[in-house]
Amino acid sequence: MTQRVTERSDGEVVERTVERDTAPTTTVVERDGGGSGFAGLLIGLAVLVAVLVGGYFLLSYNNQESARTTAVASAADSVARSVDRTGSSVANAADRAADAATNTAPSSPPSPQQ
Repeated sequence: MTQRVTERSDGEVVERTVERDTAPTTTVVERDGGGSGFAGLLIGLAVLVAVLVGGYFLLSYNNQESARTTAVASAADSVARSVDRTGSSVANAADRAADAATNTAPSSPPSPQQ
């Protein structure tokens, strides 16, 4: 019985071939290593998708916070304008009331007629 063994290695995959010349002829090929290329690609793709989804949610949250800040600033500005208008109206009403009181008040009491 004659047996021939061939081993090859490319640094990542080791291949061992055993050939026997007995009837029936049998060839056994064993491969070790390798296979990490596709798995590494899948893991890298999963990490990339996770980073993209996380970035989307981060930007979305940031835009919501910006919208809230803008809404609060707008409401505060509206309140300030309303207070200014109210203050002006109250001042005008007080001036009119003072003018009316001054114009209708008698300057001296009426003298009795004799």
